[in-house]
Amino acid sequence: MDLTKSPILKEWIHPQYLYHTTINRQHKEFLKAKPYPHFHIEHFLHEAKALALRKAITKQQYELKVADLFQFYQTSDLTKIDHCGSSKIIGEFISLLQHPDFRLYFQTITGEKIATSQIDLFASLYKDTHFLLPHDDQLEGRKIAFMLYLTTLRQKDGGILQLFECKNKTPTPKTKDIIPEFNSFIFFKVSPISFHQVTEVLRPINRLTLSGWYSTHGKPHY
Repeated sequence: MDLTKSPILKEWIHPQYLYHTTINRQHKEFLKAKPYPHFHIEHFLHEAKALALRKAITKQQYELKVADLFQFYQTSDLTKIDHCGSSKIIGEFISLLQHPDFRLYFQTITGEKIATSQIDLFASLYKDTHFLLPHDDQLEGRKIAFMLYLTTLRQKDGGILQLFECKNKTPTPKTKDIIPEFNSFIFFKVSPISFHQVTEVLRPINRLTLSGWYSTHGKPHY
């Protein structure tokens, strides 16, 4: 299928990412990425869509999540709420993620069969001192984790996504650092070695993200 002709993909995603040659390159880079299969796409959505999503996400209800492993604000599962008025764009984004054309796009890049439209989707808000310690995202049925950043941070702000190299399925101190940038899309294969964390936010700044998982079944564990 020529994904450049998909109406829903053209409506949302910058066209340069939909060409067959680009997707093949992304697939190769995903598979060879270190420390484990992942990919980072900058300026992923049309900017108007990303801005509308950010505006709608800021109006959602957040609950403070606190445990030894993490501290941040999070919404309920956005796939389970009504999407009307200002949150209509969130429902449209969910429809994109669940659409067969997008799942084919994702499946072609990752090499992971995504036979179901079931996803979990949350918005998270990290403020000063918030963090998420190393974990692997494993839960029965999870295949691919993804994140759409809706704010931009700098190195000195903290809030960095760190992907850990592992030895004997145990994270080591060596990491790959990804600094959040507005409208960048990150995804990785969930596995016994997919350890990652969000470093502590060091300044009074908001780190806003839409994140979730493609799953066969199962619920988030945090």
